[in-house]
Formats: sequence, C-alpha cells, structure tokens
Amino acid sequence: MKDLLISVLLLMGSVGLGGSVYCQQPFEKVSFLLRFPFTIDSTNLSIRYFLVGPFGGFGGYIQSQPSVWDYEIPIFRGAKQANSLKAIVYCAGYGMELIKVPWLANRSVEERFVTFTPLPLIHLSGRVVLPENAETPDFNIEFEYLASWSHEFFGIRDGPVEIFNVATAAVGKDGLFTAELPDFTRDPAIQFFKCKGDIRLIARDPKTGNFANGLEMENQPGEETSLGLPGQEINNFAVYVKHHK
Repeated sequence: MKDLLISVLLLMGSVGLGGSVYCQQPFEKVSFLLRFPFTIDSTNLSIRYFLVGPFGGFGGYIQSQPSVWDYEIPIFRGAKQANSLKAIVYCAGYGMELIKVPWLANRSVEERFVTFTPLPLIHLSGRVVLPENAETPDFNIEFEYLASWSHEFFGIRDGPVEIFNVATAAVGKDGLFTAELPDFTRDPAIQFFKCKGDIRLIARDPKTGNFANGLEMENQPGEETSLGLPGQEINNFAVYVKHHK
C-alpha cells in the first residue's frame, strides 16, 4: 500500500496542468569520427568537410593538434542532422583522401579509419629577385595547393576553393630557396576531376605568419605566382618581389 501511494505521488508530480506527462530526455548531438594511424604527424593534418541536410549546405574545417589522431566532425546544425557528409583530408607527404558518406545513420557515433597513399616528392629550387635598393629578403615562401576540384567534389558551384599548405621554404640572404612538394600529378584520388589544381607561391613573415610581399613570375607579370601542377623537378626559377606603389 505504501509503495502504491509513492507511485501515485510521483505520477502526480510529473503531470502538468494540462494533464500531460512530460519526460525530457537529454539532447545528444552526434558526430562522425575520423581515426588516423599513429604513424602520421597529426600537426600536418588538414580536414575540410561539407554537410548537406534539411538546413541546406554547410562547410567547415577541423583544427588538428599535435599527437591527436581522432577527430570528430559535428553533423548537426542546431537541432537538424545532416543527411550526407563529404570530407577532404590531407597530410604532408601523402595524397588526398576523399571521404563520402551519402547517408548518415541515425546513431550516436559513426567512424572511419583513414589511411594515406604516399606520394613521390618533387624538388624545387629558385631565387628571389628583389627590387633595386631593396633590403635582404626576410620572409618565407609558402607553397599552397589550390584544390580547384573541391567544388566538383563537394557538389557546389561558387565560393573559394579549398587551399592546403604543402611546403614552406626559408629564403636565404642570397635569395635562394629550396622545397619539396608532393607530386599531385600521381595522386590517384584526383585523377578523375577535370581540374587537377594548382601550386601558388605566397610570401609570409615567419614570425607573424602575415602576408609579407607580393610575388610574380617573369612570365606572369601582375598575376599570382603560379607553378601550375609540376610533375617533375624545377630548378633555378626566378620569383620577383613586386615594387611597392
């Protein structure tokens, strides 16, 4: 009798004024887990993703950390779960890994173990040509890979393409620099795209990471410094620092 009375009191306490019983469950936002082998340097890991769902489309990135090999991609926008997910994963020295999940299962966590395909490296050497009376170069040259095929892969038409920093070269006092880039012409992941991408050179301050100087090639005056997508080594090419106006 005592147990029955306690049960009735508990039921009455959970009934609102309208006579309905409310049972509020904790809302658990699910994610998609990417796992990587311990053999890679996770500092050089780049993860870009694109979700499609009742909220439309949403793109984002995951910030990598040293000695961390598991990363979660959130697949909720507000209270709405994505229907599908695509991701581009890059790690220095390897080819691109493309992940497609056409239908996300409705469970707390899904996961994918990502392996990488090593790519041969291409050696580059060049020199920075300064304007007359200019000081010694005090910047690094970053080699950025513009993945122009990322629009085609994500299924979008506009917006900036995905950009990956694939190498950094220190410029000596004599203006000389060297670098080694992955040979993306041999990357099996991108062979079926119409546009394979492009390598762009950017001058950055090594202390702040800020843009340092405008660069141009002798045969590309006034344009972005581009190497195309080299499939063999390039030696002794000249990069010119633009005059400040």
